[in-house]
Amino acid sequence: QVNNYTCSCFDGYTGDKCLIDIDECATDPCVNGTCVNLVNAYMCNCTAGFDGTNCSNDINDCAPNPCVHGSCTDRVENYTCACDTGFTGRNCSIDIDDCAINHCANGGTCVDGVANYTCQCVPGYTGYNCSTDINDCDPNPCDSCGNCTDLLNDYNCTCPAGFSGKNCSIDIDDCAINHCANGGTCVDGVANYTCQCAPGHTGYNCSIDINACKPSPCVNGSCLINKNNYTCECEAGFTGMNCSIDIDDCKPNPCVNGSCTDQVNNYTCSCDPTFKGRNCSQDINSCTPNPCMNGKCSVDKNNYTCECEAGFTGRNCSIDIDDCSPNPCVNSMDCIDRVNDYQCDCTPGFVGKNCEKSYDDCHNVSCNSFECVDGFLSYTCNCKNGYSGKNCE
Repeated sequence: QVNNYTCSCFDGYTGDKCLIDIDECATDPCVNGTCVNLVNAYMCNCTAGFDGTNCSNDINDCAPNPCVHGSCTDRVENYTCACDTGFTGRNCSIDIDDCAINHCANGGTCVDGVANYTCQCVPGYTGYNCSTDINDCDPNPCDSCGNCTDLLNDYNCTCPAGFSGKNCSIDIDDCAINHCANGGTCVDGVANYTCQCAPGHTGYNCSIDINACKPSPCVNGSCLINKNNYTCECEAGFTGMNCSIDIDDCKPNPCVNGSCTDQVNNYTCSCDPTFKGRNCSQDINSCTPNPCMNGKCSVDKNNYTCECEAGFTGRNCSIDIDDCSPNPCVNSMDCIDRVNDYQCDCTPGFVGKNCEKSYDDCHNVSCNSFECVDGFLSYTCNCKNGYSGKNCE
């Protein structure tokens, strides 16, 4: 200019002669830090936990997540971890020892888990904390109705008489020593034995010598000793080992025409009609005496037949036929049965064998030659020519 000048300053300077450095920190651009002025610029020294040109960016201390078993919350140059159940420590990396206090009873071993524990029980115990004694008697292992007593991881069977073994399953052999004398055979039972004695001996241990005929086993006969046994000689009419069977003298039936009744070494016959004799073999005259009460008897082979008189019926013509059944009387007070006949007691006003006719009340009635009109138990005379009265007198 005329007698003057102006300076065109470089960036970052000002003043008439461009001698003044512009302070870029004057506006305090560093949000979380200190500002260092430079030529036409500034630099921020950020507080720990922040970065960026103006220290405005909070550094995310949760990226990547430092919490091993939990959720991370970002702080300023720091973080906090909210640990999952069962974990602890700055980064939730420590598994809490749930077995620090042993919860397992009766010698059980505690095995740590995540926020939990399990117990490895010693034999004989069970339950979450090994506090339950296992009932080794359920179900009952004792056979033969033995009584079970529970022990620790064991049991004891109290066996009934005759049995032994851990589970009472062994039947004690009561014949291990043969108690049966005189050649008897021992048969094992339960806490007992029986002896099958040889012939000629008896008793619990076959120690008694017996007489097979004392007392006599022969019911109807004599007893004979045969070595260690006996035989019976039966009386007439009896049979069987001990002569106890009555021989049936009716087999086969000896009664030709009748029924047989057995007796001892004998029999009797009940003969059919028209037969007689020991065996009902003799035919007799069935018509002597005459069995037909109202008829004629005829012999028919081994029987008889009756030819009944009129008015009678039945095997022996003893039944009077009721001639009033059905009632033949039409207008009758009663029917009177006769032999092969009947009589009707007619109601007044009726006549005839069966009371079937109305009585003619004009019979033997004189109406003085005038007309007689029959009625029921009455009559009427039709009188004429000056005649009148009951009979037109």
